[in-house]
Order: sequence, then structure tokens, then C-alpha cells
Amino acid sequence: MYLSKSDFQLASGCAKKLVYKEKSYTTSNDTNEYMAKVIIWEHWKNLTKKK
Repeated sequence: MYLSKSDFQLASGCAKKLVYKEKSYTTSNDTNEYMAKVIIWEHWKNLTKKK
């Protein structure tokens, strides 16, 4: 099995994370398009809010 530098760093913290990565499980760090739009919308609302 070949380990890239990033795979090695991931596995050195927790070996199970490497297994999850290989099986392409999503992580809580993954963002989806909907959440990105919500964040942009909230930021825009805060910028245009009357003071």
C-alpha cells in the first residue's frame, strides 16, 4: 500500500481516519453547496443591515 504524505499525516493522528478516507466517507469538514450559499446569504444580510 502506498501512502502519500497527506495520508501518512492523517493516519499518524488516527489510523481509522485513513480507512474512512479510502472508503470515501464524508467528514464533518466537508461543505456542501447549500451550506455555502447559506453562509454567503447571512454574510450579505449582515453587511446590508441598517445601523
